[in-house]
Amino acid sequence: MRIEGAIRSGYTGSELDSVAQNAQEPPQSRARNGSGSQEFEMLPPALYRAVVASARSRDQGGVVELDRVRRRPDESYSQFLERWRKTVRKQLREEVGFNAPLNRNAKRNANRVTIAGGHEAYFPIKQGSKVYATGGDGRMVEIGRNTGEAVNNRSVRVNYGQRKVVDGVTYLYTLASGKTNEGNTVSGWIRLVDFPRDARVRYREDGETHITSSTTAGFLQKGKPLSRVVALREGSAREGVPADVRTYDQVQGSRFGDMARELKVVPGSRERNEKMGDYLPKEATNAINLLYNLPGYGGVATDTFVPASDGSAPQFVPAKGVARVRIPLYLPANAGQEMKQAWASGDLPRHAEFIYGSIEGRNGWIAQAALRPNRAEA
Repeated sequence: MRIEGAIRSGYTGSELDSVAQNAQEPPQSRARNGSGSQEFEMLPPALYRAVVASARSRDQGGVVELDRVRRRPDESYSQFLERWRKTVRKQLREEVGFNAPLNRNAKRNANRVTIAGGHEAYFPIKQGSKVYATGGDGRMVEIGRNTGEAVNNRSVRVNYGQRKVVDGVTYLYTLASGKTNEGNTVSGWIRLVDFPRDARVRYREDGETHITSSTTAGFLQKGKPLSRVVALREGSAREGVPADVRTYDQVQGSRFGDMARELKVVPGSRERNEKMGDYLPKEATNAINLLYNLPGYGGVATDTFVPASDGSAPQFVPAKGVARVRIPLYLPANAGQEMKQAWASGDLPRHAEFIYGSIEGRNGWIAQAALRPNRAEA
């Protein structure tokens, strides 16, 4: 029996455990769209149990508000971050049922393909390779290009297990892999043919780039990371009312304007990312990332979506019964005086809500602020 069928049939408790334990090889699944077909595979059997246990805990619905963790006087920043992560993950496991990252290297808690030693692998791509998002009508839409002249500047990280076929073309999901015409960095899909098979894989350490003896072809062999397909299709039958994904301009008119986009989802963060703007529609492209995990639990995208060619918005379908998660937002460690004043006066949001559901058959989490008001709650 397929796990997808088990969830749709409403099994609970020991029945779901039995189904998960007896799961065989993932069945092939297809999602039809306006441009043709997208082909995915179900989750590997080893990860079915996490999906099933998670679904079992989602019947309560409602909102789970994550604790705002504060640094203790005797803690180093690294100790504080470790305690914060443990607190967030414990709360998600117990109150949302989100048991484990669904897309990661099983040998290491990593969401990117790694090489020996745990370093993130950088795979060379052809100069000028296009970066695509999934359009609201299912078509692949160019949102940027990788224009690095030196091979070190056009090597990309690949999200572990993210691979799909659209109209016969195979794509791999890559992170921070290209730039828009405005110079903004984007994640998205790159065609497999744009990865030279004989190119040497690289890794970076202490600001230096190191070339390994491994090639892309080695990572494409059966059972290797680049050959894997993970499509996070849980098949929840109890769906809410679809909501349009907002554009960048529409979000600007809400409490999540430019300044709020700079608020951090990680306390004390000085990183360029780890900010609320990473989870909202991007300027110029209106690209929105659908997350397979929440911020604080490895909130990395599983797909990127943009409006269709006719301007129609991607449709997000919330899963009924899944608890919304309200995460605290934090001032950046290097916040300027204007932002500090806005924070103190209450002009900036202190929390952001995330909702679980699907877009074009891809399941994941999305920020409530990225959806048109009230549509998801109708």
